[in-house]
Amino acid sequence: MNGMSTTPPPLPPAYVAAPRKPDRPGVKIVLMAVQCVVLMIATLIVWGLVYDRQSSVNDVADSIADEWGGKVRIGGPFVMAGDSVAAVSRTLRCDVSIESKTLHRGIYEAEVYDAAVEMSGSFDALRLPTGTDDVRLTVRVPARKIYRIEPLRIAGRTVEWRRDGGSLVADIDASAMDDGVTDFDFSFRIHGSGSIEVVQSGQHTVVTMEGEARNPSFTGSSLPDDRSVTDRTFSAKWESNSVMTTDACNSFMDNDRSILGGEMDPEMVYVIEEPYDLQVIGAKFLVGVDRYRKVSRSLKFAFIIIVLTFISLFFTEVITKRAIPMFNCFLIGAALVMFYLLLLSFVEFVSFGMAYLVASVMTIALIGGYMWRMLASVRTGVTIASILTLIYSCCYVMLCLGRYALALGSLILFASLAAMMWASLKLKR
Repeated sequence: MNGMSTTPPPLPPAYVAAPRKPDRPGVKIVLMAVQCVVLMIATLIVWGLVYDRQSSVNDVADSIADEWGGKVRIGGPFVMAGDSVAAVSRTLRCDVSIESKTLHRGIYEAEVYDAAVEMSGSFDALRLPTGTDDVRLTVRVPARKIYRIEPLRIAGRTVEWRRDGGSLVADIDASAMDDGVTDFDFSFRIHGSGSIEVVQSGQHTVVTMEGEARNPSFTGSSLPDDRSVTDRTFSAKWESNSVMTTDACNSFMDNDRSILGGEMDPEMVYVIEEPYDLQVIGAKFLVGVDRYRKVSRSLKFAFIIIVLTFISLFFTEVITKRAIPMFNCFLIGAALVMFYLLLLSFVEFVSFGMAYLVASVMTIALIGGYMWRMLASVRTGVTIASILTLIYSCCYVMLCLGRYALALGSLILFASLAAMMWASLKLKR
């Protein structure tokens, strides 16, 4: 119209944001260090959760163990005249056969055992004052946890046992023990958990223990003379020669009620004193470094994993010349902390190894895929995933090695430092 053009004016060019340049190395390192501190505080919160779960498990496990049978200590047999120990055995042999089992209550479990105990030996000729009628053979043991017992055979006679608080008691004929050496033997089966101990109460004592148990730990006044431990079975033998005094035995009978299963007054305070010459040996049966302890131990490596991952991110940014925003770094760090929460959750239902594998694969896949999409580089994502795989694998190996964990950890840190020094040569001066 009127010769005027109707063509609209051209649109302004679209705004294209310039690629974000990486921050100065010094600033980036300081910001990452601050994030590492924050993430370590988060791991402390997870550690508190692990501690709380472990406390709950320990309470339930203790309840299960107490219902089944607690610690067992076997003392004797002693010849009692009235309320005092009149004689200890000349020879004593105690053979203990252990069969452990795991009891479950929901997700909780407790390690308990059945023990078959066979005791035999001999007494020297008994010399008692004339008119002493109340003579009995006493074995200190948590009698209420004994579920099967064979009669006492002594001096060619068979005598039935009776339970008396924390003891087995058999009334014997003192006149049958006046001449020569008197032999005896008996056996019983008992429920227990935690540990089993035997007092070396004979002048010559031989104690053997064998059976199935995880992680037996030998304790007491002496270590076994012979022992053999495999993944599921163990055997041990102790042999000693000592003159056990009647004073020590009387002190043992008076002061050891709480351990041996005697009835205790809850309103009173008891002080348990071991006689200085009382020799006690035995074995503890541990569940091992249980699942919660392993999670706690793995948390000790959290700092190494977080620092090494952040260092990898830093050098990735420098080498690729692509900036990784601090918020994205924080999300990656959060994924590293989430690994331990996943590990804690899974370990309550599967073995620690399987839980570690699943949690680590999930974390590595998440971070590797996130790096791939963020930097639009498959190679970068695979590289970060490979580095994390190496880090988590080394940490698991350190958890399994035990005594060599420090040496392996030192070598890993040395290798990491060498890699960082080499990569730092690419930084602009």
